[in-house]
Amino acid sequence: MTVHDGEWEERLRSKLGTPAEPNFNAWCDNYPEAVRALQCKPTIHSLARDETSTRRRPIVTIMKLTTAALLMTGIMTWLNYGGNSPSSVLFAEEIPGVDRVREISWATTFYTRISSKDGKESWIKKERQQWAYRHPNQLRETRMNSAGEVISIHITDYSVNRTLELLMKEKKAILKTSDHHHDPRGPFAWVGDELRKRNLNDSTRVKSISLGGEAEIDNLKANVVRVVTQDVERGKSSQHELYLDRNTKQLVGIWGPNDPSSTRAELESQVQKSGKAWYRIEPIAALTHEINLAPRLQNADFSLDVPQGFELETIAHPTVTEEEMLAFLKAAVRFHDGQFADSPFALYDEKKLNLEWTADENARSKEANALIAVIDKIRYRQIYQPALKRFISDNVVPDSFRYVGSGVKFGQADSLVCWYQTRIGETWRAVYGDLAVRTVTEDDLPFGVTQ
Repeated sequence: MTVHDGEWEERLRSKLGTPAEPNFNAWCDNYPEAVRALQCKPTIHSLARDETSTRRRPIVTIMKLTTAALLMTGIMTWLNYGGNSPSSVLFAEEIPGVDRVREISWATTFYTRISSKDGKESWIKKERQQWAYRHPNQLRETRMNSAGEVISIHITDYSVNRTLELLMKEKKAILKTSDHHHDPRGPFAWVGDELRKRNLNDSTRVKSISLGGEAEIDNLKANVVRVVTQDVERGKSSQHELYLDRNTKQLVGIWGPNDPSSTRAELESQVQKSGKAWYRIEPIAALTHEINLAPRLQNADFSLDVPQGFELETIAHPTVTEEEMLAFLKAAVRFHDGQFADSPFALYDEKKLNLEWTADENARSKEANALIAVIDKIRYRQIYQPALKRFISDNVVPDSFRYVGSGVKFGQADSLVCWYQTRIGETWRAVYGDLAVRTVTEDDLPFGVTQ
């Protein structure tokens, strides 16, 4: 149920009956800390001390009662009283760490499950990354191994769209085109979009937001806001928790497990260092924490100058060609039983592929091996987007890509699958069911597709 389900709410009220009257005195007994906090605030009647105060007293009394009721309602909502979904109005005020961030640093701890080849043993490895951001376009990322040793440093300046990667062991500096998307509002502006707009982007929507009690993080007591999102293209749901400091309301942490039932304490208890050979690696959770709004950042922390003792290597922006995009489509469709899926960004069953991925290469289907080979080839070039998405972002005129392949079977040469306008030459290209690609005109395409 959302805040817009008025008819459903009325039906629910009729079944529940008349709600009990709020009991402010009982609430005061249950929450003495909140009462003491309210008593520290200036009282309303202190605003009127002239000779007209006696005439204002009835109005002031009404204002005091109204204010008390509003405060009680707001605080009870914040404390998850009754477990109701919070209104976006609750988060209307500025959230420290989310809004108007000038400088910020934080850490991310990744939890990964490692499995042996025979599948009989598994353990969890924990790795850490440190981040620093300076408004509006500078980002520094420090990656570490499970022993806490710095592996690499990535410094990005979005004003020039360049990233300097420093490989500490090899003493190598790589200057390349920035690969991350950048939100000029700040690294956690998306949190505000979740809480207020109930939306992240065109492909991800917020299904529900609820208050989840309290948690302790970095020796701070925080209120927990639980968010469930859905990937519109793939139909998959995921859950994460936002931790907001009880006193300052600052964002102090984000907990994102793959399995919503996994707790930090549970995963921490399974962390161990092992010298055993691993066979399968599965990321299972990430914790954002140690958020600092007053870090001591220096200009040198964001410099793209190569440090002394490092050898510079410059590489071009890695991209996906049209030929590689078609090879990916072919492998994905064959793995999907020879049929194009409903969405171009969910062309195959990921769970099915993951099961094949964990098997020995000789035990996999030939369709799985072909798809894995294409995916690996692209990942080895440090491309961490699906092949089709990278092809579109690099080579296609914005908003010109259209997909109509749902239900088309591989080999149907007369059936359109997708079309797009190329950035270079601005020609229209159409892909058909046999994965032949042809240059076409707007007249060759269905009516209105270029609008």
